[in-house]
Amino acid sequence: MKYPNLAVLEGRWFSGKNVSVKGVFDLLSDIHLDTPHGFHYEMFNNGDAFKEIVTRLGARPGTHNLYIASHGDNGCIHGGNGEEISRTVIKNALKEVAQTERAVLKGVYFGACQFVDDDLARFMLLDDDLSIQWLAGFSKKIDWINSTAFDWCFWNEFFKCRDMTNIQQLDETTDFIKKNLEGLRKRLSFQLYRKKGGEVVQVFD
Repeated sequence: MKYPNLAVLEGRWFSGKNVSVKGVFDLLSDIHLDTPHGFHYEMFNNGDAFKEIVTRLGARPGTHNLYIASHGDNGCIHGGNGEEISRTVIKNALKEVAQTERAVLKGVYFGACQFVDDDLARFMLLDDDLSIQWLAGFSKKIDWINSTAFDWCFWNEFFKCRDMTNIQQLDETTDFIKKNLEGLRKRLSFQLYRKKGGEVVQVFD
């Protein structure tokens, strides 16, 4: 049975509370793969931990996509201790991944407020030193419950299409969102960008 080649990275959301997106992926994996262990999961506390996890997991031949869940605002995401992790730190970690011979990382999805926009997409995807072909996330401040429900739907479709190529998985998933979740997508300011040739294409209007 083919696993979906997904690694989930998460920062702590609230002090003293065990709120986590891990349960979403445990359930999706159990439904689609008959095991809750069909994806890789780790938490990061600060920038150093984030970089170590991304470079280690991204270099694995089985990791095609990253889902990074954390608090965020313009220009950075946050580690579990509240430390700001800038887009430059993230980009440099992805560069190290691309320099690894066996790396096959294709896409990164940020489950974070106020982080993914046109500027970030160009900053990441137009750099030839990065191997990723797509980038997704939210440009505005969002409700955690609503955005996690949207993430659930996105990755549910992605899991369903695990026997396809990565790009086919992405195409099938975006088609599902356009047909079924366009209203919620707009309210949540979710965007997905793809690299095509020397350009960055915004998938949704």
